[in-house]
Amino acid sequence: MASALRDAYDAAWETIAPFYVRAVHRMLGDIRAAAAAGAMIASVGRDGENCRMIVLAFEPGLDVIEIPVNRGIVRSALADLKQNHGRTFPELDAMLGGIKWKALSPEEIADAAGNLTALLRRLGLPVDEPDPPRGTSSCSTTECAVRPVRP
Repeated sequence: MASALRDAYDAAWETIAPFYVRAVHRMLGDIRAAAAAGAMIASVGRDGENCRMIVLAFEPGLDVIEIPVNRGIVRSALADLKQNHGRTFPELDAMLGGIKWKALSPEEIADAAGNLTALLRRLGLPVDEPDPPRGTSSCSTTECAVRPVRP
């Protein structure tokens, strides 16, 4: 087991890590400038967390908010906005048009947009209005933000 973990670590170190470091290094000037101008800096999901760790290695004092969401959470929130609130996202639909997604259940969609909005606000992110209407669920911690689903 230890050998397999070491092999996986070595593979990531040699292949994925340099890609992330190069990408973040190219963005670092813009990130520093945005932070100096008072912008909120955030990382989103698994790939964002990798980038966040690299940014903090270069800029240890920088405040980078971690947004713990995945594609399933966002997909459920978008489905809620479309199906229950009449919103449309033509640019996003055009970009994702060819992807075949698993159908979402009503339970996965119910209150997903409101729950995601509440999570983002608890993390300190300014979320544009209007708020999607909230159902009966009440979330006061990030753990109950939304029900994750498989893509």
